[in-house]
Formats: sequence, structure tokens, C-alpha cells
Amino acid sequence: MPPVSPTVDAAATTSDEPYGSGMTLGAVLLTLFAPFIALVVALLMRGSETRPSRLGFLRSWAIASGAWLVTGFLIAIIAFASIVGGCRGGIDEFGLPEYRSSDGRHWTATYPCVDGGHTSTPIPEEGSDPFLLDPLQNQPAE
Repeated sequence: MPPVSPTVDAAATTSDEPYGSGMTLGAVLLTLFAPFIALVVALLMRGSETRPSRLGFLRSWAIASGAWLVTGFLIAIIAFASIVGGCRGGIDEFGLPEYRSSDGRHWTATYPCVDGGHTSTPIPEEGSDPFLLDPLQNQPAE
């Protein structure tokens, strides 16, 4: 019987042992608090891993970290948009509108708002005098 080399024996007996619960807990915590770092770590570890169960874990970890990272970006964009843009408090009845036109016939009115911001709306009719066409400026007297 031929002798078996120690390196072949060690490779043959390597089991497909998954990561322990400590690794899972660490992965979850890192993903929640530092998703970009978690994504990089998962991808780097995946590159040098050969065991199928660990490869699956690292793939899932990378996907979860990437998804959480994108979710954080979306929440930040929505929060920024709600703070920065839009009309707050409704159109200011005493504010002067600004009229713009690219052709001198079709107009867009921009109205200031009570608590900041502004809102723009196209004037439904066409003509050369936007103030006379603006339905918010020419309301019938009550």
C-alpha cells in the first residue's frame, strides 16, 4: 500500500463546517452599524474561502450588507428631500409670484410659500400677459 502524503490527508479530511454563532452575530452587528465595511469584509473573505457552507454564508452576508447599505442611502435621500424641497405652509397669498416663459406665450408661475420654499405651476391659458392669465391673481371678489 503506497504511503499517503500529509497534505492530501489534511485536505481530504477538511469538513464543510459552517461558521459558528459568534461569527453570525458579529456579521449581523457589523452589517447593521457599518454596512460598507461589512460588505467589503464579506467579499474579501469570500475570495479566499473554499468550503461550500461558508461560501453560502459569506454570499448571503454580502447581499444583506449591500441591501442594508442601499436602504440607508434611500432613507437619507428621502429625509433630505423632505427637509429641503417643496412648499411648506401653503402658498403665501401676499407673496408676489414670479412668471417665466420660454416663448412669451406659455407661462409658469412660481409662488412663494408661507413657511418657506416655493411651488411652480403652469398657467393653463396662453397669452402675452401672465398676470392677467394667472387664475390665482384674478379671482372674483367675494
